[in-house]
Amino acid sequence: TITVNAHGTINSGSSPNLAGEMARLPEVAAVTEMASGEWRLNGARKGLYDTTPATVDETLNVQMTSGELASLDRGELLVEDSVARDNHLAVGTVVPMTFARTGTRGVRIGGTYERNELLGNYLISLEMFDANYTDRLDFLVLAKTAPGVPAGAALSAITQVAAGYPNVKVQDRARVKEENRRGVDQLLNLVSALLMLAIIIALFGIVNTLVLS
Repeated sequence: TITVNAHGTINSGSSPNLAGEMARLPEVAAVTEMASGEWRLNGARKGLYDTTPATVDETLNVQMTSGELASLDRGELLVEDSVARDNHLAVGTVVPMTFARTGTRGVRIGGTYERNELLGNYLISLEMFDANYTDRLDFLVLAKTAPGVPAGAALSAITQVAAGYPNVKVQDRARVKEENRRGVDQLLNLVSALLMLAIIIALFGIVNTLVLS
């Protein structure tokens, strides 16, 4: 899988035209778009992601715990499993989703899925997103290489297409894993530094106690 993500927060993004150009490349077998939006549930602000129903299972590891992924194509809502349990939601529940542009509409839950950071807590289709939001910017585009095509060739082709979109970054799976590993390492180094500082403070405390005694 090759990822193309927009710089900055997930609220920034790139034009959906990029995904269309990528899908036309012979080196690419499937393209999945991801965008984000806000909605309200009984007055409480919620976030959601949208995706390409026809290809999301080819580019992401989606583990369904109930219902079916295909329900996205029917305009239904998918909910992350733990969120569904915490809010007493299940397949068949009709959720009153309030959108800024179109108001409140009842949306049936078509399935639940295991936690996946790229899917968020609530997931809808691109078509449903476009029907309820004014604009859509993709914060992430996932591409699967075509059969028999070397990953390097697909990466090069996508990089050339993405050159026309200066706010995006192209990465293969290895690069994404490496960046995630570096982030974990930095966190561990910070925790280690804080622990060392705590030990030093404790030693000063012990020394001061012994001197006073």
